[in-house]
Amino acid sequence: MHMFKTLIHEKAHSMLHNKDQNKYTREEAEIQAESTAFVVCNCLGFDTSEYSFGYIASWSENKELKELKASLKVIADTSNEILNWIEETTELRGIDNNLNNMKEVI
Repeated sequence: MHMFKTLIHEKAHSMLHNKDQNKYTREEAEIQAESTAFVVCNCLGFDTSEYSFGYIASWSENKELKELKASLKVIADTSNEILNWIEETTELRGIDNNLNNMKEVI
């Protein structure tokens, strides 16, 4: 499970941070990538909170809530894109219900 989460984390970096290298700070990039990995894994039924929460907390240590909220749309959109890709290219089913629940929370 940890390897899968890390793969999603790196995929999020690839999607978000290689295009616009200077658009986000290192802290923002790590928060976005790990949060996306957490959301995707959670929607697929994998609990990565034990690792992800500590990782996200370490990168958001000196951030204001306003700064963190600015990344929520990026995280939701990226998670949605990855989940749609997974559903389209694999035999996994039931992602739509989990994704809709996630969107309601955000």
